Amino acid sequence: MTSQLHQTSTGVLSATVAELPDTNRFARWRADTGITKDGSDFVSSWVDSDNSHDLAEATNKPLWVDSVINGQPVVRSDGSNDILSVASGITQAQPITAVAILRQRSWAANAQLFDGSAANTFYAQQKGTTPALVHFANGAGTTNSIAGANGVPTVGTSSNFFILFSHFDGASSYQQVGSNAAVSGGNPGTVGLTGSFNMFAEKGGSGRHSNIDIAEIALYSADPDHTDVLAYALEHYGI
Repeated sequence: MTSQLHQTSTGVLSATVAELPDTNRFARWRADTGITKDGSDFVSSWVDSDNSHDLAEATNKPLWVDSVINGQPVVRSDGSNDILSVASGITQAQPITAVAILRQRSWAANAQLFDGSAANTFYAQQKGTTPALVHFANGAGTTNSIAGANGVPTVGTSSNFFILFSHFDGASSYQQVGSNAAVSGGNPGTVGLTGSFNMFAEKGGSGRHSNIDIAEIALYSADPDHTDVLAYALEHYGI
């Protein structure tokens, strides 16, 4: 739903506020709500506002940082050992679309943005030798990637937040950044979510930690309306 002004029968103008599409959405984490943190703003829990697939971590906690993007907060991982996980109960077959509002604060080959925490599951990672590269793949299949020339901003600048669409659907999989052209042609296999989910590190939390800011991430069982996602991101985050 996009923002529009409407004139009522009494002549009063009312605004329709852009919202992130909720049709087929089965998980959503927003940095501006559902955060449990300590006195130093380290996050121990991040509530899924849709279906109680809450992310949690007792030791290696990411940092909540206020007023980072258009006055909105983010959850920041340090690239060293930070992780948040859904331990069990999040199961979804392909197709799956992940929609994320994020920036890459730094880059390291194979650092994971998110991971389904099971053998041959889907994941998104930084890949290759170009710092602007975001990549998704599946251990059971070939790879599909998107490079800076196709829309991913360079890392390490204050303005490089972007909208990432990662769509997992076998040979129909694609990645897209904002309104740039989608990149397809790979096949990341057919495995979906099989119970658990990690943010900021690979399955099991054993390494490949990323140094990123996440303002919001949502998971869908079908591709959401991109026009509505872009309108929401523009109104809420200014991108």
